[in-house]
Amino acid sequence: MHFKVNSDVKLRVPKIPYYSGYAGNPIVKIPAGTIGKVHSVNVPSVRRDNVTFTVVTFKLPGIYSGNPVLKNDIWTCSCQNSELERINQ
Repeated sequence: MHFKVNSDVKLRVPKIPYYSGYAGNPIVKIPAGTIGKVHSVNVPSVRRDNVTFTVVTFKLPGIYSGNPVLKNDIWTCSCQNSELERINQ
């Protein structure tokens, strides 16, 4: 299944977002069923040849990354397409 940038998707499996637990950020696990927005598609893996993934952003109200004063509650994950379900076109 292919996704389009800005499509809404539902996470099928729990995921740990980028920067979770890093540099003072809380340890975060995004639960299955959370709705996010596709940010990038067909991103090549730097670890494995011929593998691409989809980057999805999730808004987690009250769970801030970076400086909590800035109230940045957007978290980003790399996902395999099989880990996502399209909920709109």
